[in-house]
Amino acid sequence: FAVGNKSDSGVYNVQNIASCEHDGYYKGEFLNPDGLEESVRQTIAESGYRGKIGKLYVGVPTDFVKVRNNHVKNAYRSSRTVTDDTLDELYARGNIFDGDADYVPINCSARGFTLDNKFRCVNPVYELATYIDADLTYILCSKKFCAMIERVAAAIGVKKVSYVSSFWATCVQLLPADVRETGAAVCDIGFSNTSFGIVVGDGMECAASKSVGGANIAGDLYQILDIPY
Repeated sequence: FAVGNKSDSGVYNVQNIASCEHDGYYKGEFLNPDGLEESVRQTIAESGYRGKIGKLYVGVPTDFVKVRNNHVKNAYRSSRTVTDDTLDELYARGNIFDGDADYVPINCSARGFTLDNKFRCVNPVYELATYIDADLTYILCSKKFCAMIERVAAAIGVKKVSYVSSFWATCVQLLPADVRETGAAVCDIGFSNTSFGIVVGDGMECAASKSVGGANIAGDLYQILDIPY
C-alpha cells in the first residue's frame, strides 16, 4: 500500500508505504480470500496513513486479466489537429468487449497510430491528419476479482476503485519509449508465478502467466538435494 503523487517534473513523491504477508493466489484463485480484508487493513495501518481514501488504485496480477487488441480507422473531410478527445473517440469505438460475461475492460492504450498512411507514432496529439489508423490494446479484468476487491474496499470505507494491470504498468514504466516503439519481450519471474508479454508502444501484443516461479526452483533443490529450503 502506498500514498503519493507525481510532480510536474516527473518525480514520484511517496509519503506512506508498507507491505504485509498474505497467502496470495495460485492458478487464478486466492488461497485465503476471507483474510484479505484484514491484510489490507493491517498494511494501511502499518504505512502510517490516517486520512480518508477517496480513490484506491489496485494492481491486478496477470492471472486475472486478458489482453485483447483491436484495429480502428477514422477518416475526416479535411485535415484536423488530433486532440485527446479524438483519441477518446477512437478508444470508445474500439471497445467491443463490454459484453464479456466474465471480464470487464479496465484499460485502453495504443500500440501505435498511423496518420495519413505514412506517419507512425505512439502519441499523435497535436499532429495534423485527415486519416487515422489506430492499433489499440484493451486489458480486461476478471469480474470475480473486481467483486472481491470491491467488497474489501467497501468494508474499509473506499467508494471508488480503479484497476490497473500490474504487468502492463511494469512494462511501460520499465522500458524506454524508443525500445517499446519497436516492440520488446518482458518476462517477470516472481515467487510462484511468471508473467510474459510483448509490449509495443503503450500497449501489448499479448500477455500470459504461468503458476511457476523462483519458489519452484528452490523447492526442486530442496527435494532432490535434501538441503534446507
